[in-house]
Amino acid sequence: MIATIIINTKNQNEFLERALKSCLKQNFFNYEIIIADLTKKKNYIIRKKYKQNFKIKFIDIKEKFLYPTQNQLHAIKLALKYSLGDDIYLLDGDDYFFKEKVNYISKIIKKKNFIMDLPLIFNEKNKKIVRKMKINYLKKKYWYNFLINKWPSISCTSAICIKKKKLNEFFIQTDPFRWKYLAIDIQLAIYTTLEDSIYYINKDLTYKSQNSNNLDKNYSNFLSKNYWLRRNEQHDFYLTLKKENNFLGFDYYITKIISFFIKIIVKS
Repeated sequence: MIATIIINTKNQNEFLERALKSCLKQNFFNYEIIIADLTKKKNYIIRKKYKQNFKIKFIDIKEKFLYPTQNQLHAIKLALKYSLGDDIYLLDGDDYFFKEKVNYISKIIKKKNFIMDLPLIFNEKNKKIVRKMKINYLKKKYWYNFLINKWPSISCTSAICIKKKKLNEFFIQTDPFRWKYLAIDIQLAIYTTLEDSIYYINKDLTYKSQNSNNLDKNYSNFLSKNYWLRRNEQHDFYLTLKKENNFLGFDYYITKIISFFIKIIVKS
């Protein structure tokens, strides 16, 4: 069975070789690496260095959409067409894997559609691990799902391993490019939770880089308008798939009210 690692990258040249090396060091032989590169100024030094490696494919991709989240989806979808593997491992160009990741997950994914490990957050400025992503166990409680929301506990693109068949179904069934602010990890997590389930692995398998170019940095502050606009899209995306008409949780109604006023302020 072949494992496909898709590295999506844009303006991450300083980190790209680290990501690539972490894939090449895997203690699992039967894999391929597809680098979906949205960067305008390519790192041709890296390409020249690894062009003889039969495991690596570089794909140059032009931006098609206005928003970076949409272009990330576009890059991964195109890379998927070139993949030979049944299991797809996603990796952002500034993140990197532990060497045992693919081997470890390959033994579990046979019976699962979607696996996510809990990444270590690595701060690039001080070169230290600052924290580890944790599951919010309250989300397993019925009252939390009823009163707040039913979204998955965590999402991180570089922590995702998904069956190729499932990923293809996602692109066909969800119209993912419709959403301006929702990255692939959020969409996949919600989609998979509704269709099946996420299998979380509490093991150190992924480093998530914390740096000034992170895609999430504009959406993580709950005092910013982008935070609420993305949260509003998360609710809409969930409802598009779930098609619920009952009580949707306080988080839904609070988000709708705040987003409504934000849109009025932006237009004025």
